[in-house]
Amino acid sequence: MFVCNFCRQRLLRSCTPRASALSASSAYPSRHAATLTDVAKSESNLQRPPIHYHYAADKSTDEHRIAIDRELKWLADPLKLADRVTALVKENQVEKAEQLCRQASSRMDCVVAWNRLVDHYMQGGHVKTALKTFNEMKKRAQFPDKYTYTIILRALSPPPGQLLPPQVADANATRAVSLYNSMTAPNSRVKPSLIHTNATLRACAFASNLDAFWGILGKLPASGPNSADHRTYTLILDAIRHDATAMLPDTTAVQRHMKRSQAAAHGRQIWQEVVSRWRQGYIHIDAVLVGSMARLLLISESIKDWDDVLSLIQQTMQIKRLIQPVGSSQRQIAHVPDAEPPINMSLTDQKQAEETADMPITKVFHPLAEPDSQELDVTTPSSKSRLAYVEPTNDTLSVLMDACSLMRIPKSAWAYWNLLITQYNIIPDLPNLHSQLRILSRSRSSERVVNLLSNLLTDPTKRRDLSPNALTFRLAMEACMRDKNNPHAPAHAETILSLMNQALAIPDPAVLEACISLPLLLNNDANIRAALDRLYPHVDVVREQFLIRPKGSFLSPAATRRKNAAVLFLKNLVSAIDKLMRKGVFKETDDEKIWGERRVKLCAAIGLAMNPAQGRAERVMLAGGDKARRV
Repeated sequence: MFVCNFCRQRLLRSCTPRASALSASSAYPSRHAATLTDVAKSESNLQRPPIHYHYAADKSTDEHRIAIDRELKWLADPLKLADRVTALVKENQVEKAEQLCRQASSRMDCVVAWNRLVDHYMQGGHVKTALKTFNEMKKRAQFPDKYTYTIILRALSPPPGQLLPPQVADANATRAVSLYNSMTAPNSRVKPSLIHTNATLRACAFASNLDAFWGILGKLPASGPNSADHRTYTLILDAIRHDATAMLPDTTAVQRHMKRSQAAAHGRQIWQEVVSRWRQGYIHIDAVLVGSMARLLLISESIKDWDDVLSLIQQTMQIKRLIQPVGSSQRQIAHVPDAEPPINMSLTDQKQAEETADMPITKVFHPLAEPDSQELDVTTPSSKSRLAYVEPTNDTLSVLMDACSLMRIPKSAWAYWNLLITQYNIIPDLPNLHSQLRILSRSRSSERVVNLLSNLLTDPTKRRDLSPNALTFRLAMEACMRDKNNPHAPAHAETILSLMNQALAIPDPAVLEACISLPLLLNNDANIRAALDRLYPHVDVVREQFLIRPKGSFLSPAATRRKNAAVLFLKNLVSAIDKLMRKGVFKETDDEKIWGERRVKLCAAIGLAMNPAQGRAERVMLAGGDKARRV
């Protein structure tokens, strides 16, 4: 019917169902796995309660951004911006200061403002926040300068006199080394200077990370602007000393002696380099460096090292030795206890020790001769000036007292003390005073103790800088106790008690106890009676300050020691009263009844200070003694 093939095919397609439709209708309904998962998620989301997001109106909102933008129009100068950040930080508006730095980063170079912010975090101990701010300023194209690195590196080591936990110190040292290594990278914009090196070395030294310490030190040039200076050598000597004193618990005496001797020898080698560069004019030395070398020698257990402290002071400060050196015929050291443990040395070690006895390293502390100005080369730094000697300080006086104390030379210690105070106008501080009092106490010089305290505490200029505490008068009273054979010792103790009453608002019970123990030890009735008259007015103060405390309160170890000293003071007063009553001393002045009542008051105070069981036993014992006297 259809001759044309095209027409025939068209007719067949119109009459036959589509294959896709047949296959779709005949197959089982199915879905893709991903589609089922999406459906499940959508159904579960429909079942969940709606989440309401609350956008807080903080510093990141548009209103605050607009306000900060308006403020930035008046802070076009980077210095004014930095001052504004500092003011905000002082007003505890740190978040606003941060946002101010962020929005200003796209307009100007504001590294100084970022530095103020980093410094605020580092000074507050927020190291992680400071480093986070440090990384953020780099992301905002505010590249850190040398001051940024200085702020961070210096703050990673604690200030003098402050200790950090070992974990914190180790973490800070790791951060400091990482930051310092990033500065030494080839692509670093800021290269490390000696200030950065010393700050990193100090952080490593406090953490006892000597591997990193010596690694950084080995990269320093031998000469030039970035070579080691006096601060670097101070850190080196302190690191050697800390490493030698940080001994393990199971270390023997011989091992401790060997390690400290090696540390002192290492310090001598370092000092030889210091003196060489000092004479050439490449570095100058200060009292801190001299004190570090002296304290390294003092940790040794050899009297030769202790004696070299005096030679060190003479070499660097031109303060002549006031005693002959060890080894001379005029120097006696038999009275000095031998601190060195017995060491069995082999023949080889003995021969090596004899050979090194006259080496230059053993004479490193000898006085230096001034170089002749005519022989100096005008091209060398040393030709511009002669050696600049160091002015002594309180630390100088401290190391001299320590050296004289170890060598048992109290006369030399007293001579150095007077020399530095009179000729160099050194005003002693409290550690200096305590060191001298210990030396005088060991030498039983109670008269010098009284004269020293009287001069220092009555002089207005010296009294202003000197604030004595309880330990000051304990050491002074200890000298009187050791000097008990001196007939003037009770009078010296009375003077010390008078000075304590003038200097301290609350008397120290240990000093009061020593004041009554001394006449009891001498067994002198007149001194005991005089001590009772002087000390009994302090009973009420001692009772209120050291014996009465709220129920259930906790006493610290120091408070416990003060309480025990107060109880012992009251007991000694009772013993003194009993001794005089037995001898009938009070009957001569008709004071027996008065002192009997005072004795009862003292016994009640003692019983109050002790626990109930001990208090009852004490009261029974004291009451028994009272009955025995009446009989």
